[in-house]
Amino acid sequence: MSNNMNNSQAQRGVRSSVEDSAGQGSSGQDSSGQDSAADFDSSFLAQPLPAKVLKSLFDRLDISVQLGALTQACEQAQTSLTDAAPAKRFSFIAHTLKLQGVQAAQLRWSRFDQRRLPALIFYQGEWQLIEQG
Repeated sequence: MSNNMNNSQAQRGVRSSVEDSAGQGSSGQDSSGQDSAADFDSSFLAQPLPAKVLKSLFDRLDISVQLGALTQACEQAQTSLTDAAPAKRFSFIAHTLKLQGVQAAQLRWSRFDQRRLPALIFYQGEWQLIEQG
């Protein structure tokens, strides 16, 4: 699924791979300037990375992958890394598919450089592709 969203709509995301962000109304940083885990909903951690959305991301990044192989890698990542963060699962998928030059970065939307779009975001309970509008 491909969506065009503005800054105020995006909640969590995946920078050219994987990223997350704070919930609405919170800066997500403690007094030291560090991101604080207590300030965001971590439900995205349990959501599998959908092969069709990843395929769309790879297509936008001109990275050739077969949907069947990607689907198998996604299923294997979800089974093998049930408690892992999305960035770790994404890295596992990229390694399984032997993709070169692909790196996951998991970060808050407020810290994301939007010049790096397209990216995956976790928004309204599902992973979605976000692109410049």
